[in-house]
Amino acid sequence: MTRPHASRIIIVPCSNRKDPAAGLLPAEERYTGSYYRASRAAANAIALHYGGQILILSPKLGLLDPREGIPDYDTVWQSPDAKAMDAIRQDAERLGATGLPVVALVSAEYVRRIGAILPGSEVTTPLKGHRYLERCYAIAREPELAAGYIR
Repeated sequence: MTRPHASRIIIVPCSNRKDPAAGLLPAEERYTGSYYRASRAAANAIALHYGGQILILSPKLGLLDPREGIPDYDTVWQSPDAKAMDAIRQDAERLGATGLPVVALVSAEYVRRIGAILPGSEVTTPLKGHRYLERCYAIAREPELAAGYIR
């Protein structure tokens, strides 16, 4: 699932709300929450306008390619079955995400975790200091709003 030659990584959060269908669904279809949809719309616009590889960060499954098939689950970062940071760093290596600049369309808690997962990567946060949903949809409509955060 690696995408060689990505110029940057765009990370979006997973979602508490999920499609409960049995079996595996692509992560981009499994997650259905409003924050996921909003951040994904912004990520799609940034990737289209500036380039980059979109990845999803999940407490249970780690760093995911949106096309990766995943089961339904209910895990938060504080859960005993949350994936260890070392294992998520291995996900980053497998996905070719190490050493690239990161555009993080996530909450502050996720930003801290991204720093631990991708040490040495420059992480920018276009949502910081803004209303999350409004800013995501604004970036989706006008990707140039994220220009100052693109490295």
